[in-house]
Amino acid sequence: MNNKTIKNNPLFKKAEESVAAARSAYDGKKSLAWEVCYHSQQAVEQFLRVFLASNGVSPVSGNLLLLNKDCSRVVPEFRSFDSACNFLSFNGIDIRYPVHSKLSRSDATKAIKAAEQIKKFVMEKLQ
Repeated sequence: MNNKTIKNNPLFKKAEESVAAARSAYDGKKSLAWEVCYHSQQAVEQFLRVFLASNGVSPVSGNLLLLNKDCSRVVPEFRSFDSACNFLSFNGIDIRYPVHSKLSRSDATKAIKAAEQIKKFVMEKLQ
């Protein structure tokens, strides 16, 4: 799959929109760390799904750790994203439900960085 084909993939486009939404929430007047983390988590899930689908793998789970494990069966270097997927999975609880832990701007920065690194890696591996 070449760069043009990847960028025309509807799920890849959606993932890019999720990263843009995360960036917008990060840069907004009232930066909401939970929103940045949520959109970053969604983007990572979508990028991983694009990679799997492009390699003929049908993911069964929406769990980032399991999706990344499936990706690493195709390209072992995906294991380097285990900690990022773990971080984003843990924060999914804070994002969706009213709990007492708080996400920080540092968490938001880490989430966006993870989404952008995974996007770049997926694009490299699909070229």
